[in-house]
Amino acid sequence: MADSDDATDKRSNGIALGLALGLPLGALFGLLILDSIAIGASLGLLAGIVIGVIVEARGRARGSDEERAGIRQRVTALRRRARSWRMRATTVETTMRTTATIAATPVAGE
Repeated sequence: MADSDDATDKRSNGIALGLALGLPLGALFGLLILDSIAIGASLGLLAGIVIGVIVEARGRARGSDEERAGIRQRVTALRRRARSWRMRATTVETTMRTTATIAATPVAGE
């Protein structure tokens, strides 16, 4: 349960940081350049949200080392199963060919 709470906290940090930095920087930008604190603050909030979402998306795309190791283990297990199935199919195919060859061979007394 604590792991999911930690993951949620990590995900929300990007947007929270973007909002916390975007609002004051946007207000400063609006005051100095646009002569309107409200427009600057709203542009700063917008930029903060966009940057926060990008940061979160990059963090999720990378994943943790534990997740990667788990995925590698699953892929390895699936490859082993596939190899085992191929071996079984080859064995069945060989048995069927042998049986067909024996069935097609004429018997000496007939």
